[in-house]
Amino acid sequence: MSKRKRIKSLEAARAYFSKDIYALETTGIEIDEVRDGYSKVSLNLDRRHENAGGKVMGGVYYTIADIAFGVAANFDREPTVTLDSQITFLTPAEGTVLYAEAKEIRSGIHTCCYEVTVTDDLGTKCAISLFNGFKLENN
Repeated sequence: MSKRKRIKSLEAARAYFSKDIYALETTGIEIDEVRDGYSKVSLNLDRRHENAGGKVMGGVYYTIADIAFGVAANFDREPTVTLDSQITFLTPAEGTVLYAEAKEIRSGIHTCCYEVTVTDDLGTKCAISLFNGFKLENN
């Protein structure tokens, strides 16, 4: 495996994750902020994000949480992938924008742990998730 150049800026994060066609291009998620142990991403909701009941589909909440984790865990760090995750859906979004904020809980030699909170633009906490990551270059 060739060593990837470390992601050290918001622009570098956007360029690197632009290759994540599903999360960024297909769903429309945007990377808003990134710094050591933290990221914030957003998604303008539209009809394609709805389930049959007219609410935001569960997979949308998971996708935005997953990309927030990926951006935070890979910022100025070795390449990291999701090892394990769980999500708890709290209440449907009522707003028109979703936000996911990933915050590092712990970073070890081989693994890391992040909490990701998904809210809408009305301040509603829609979902919370926990991601454990696996650092590829340390193993």
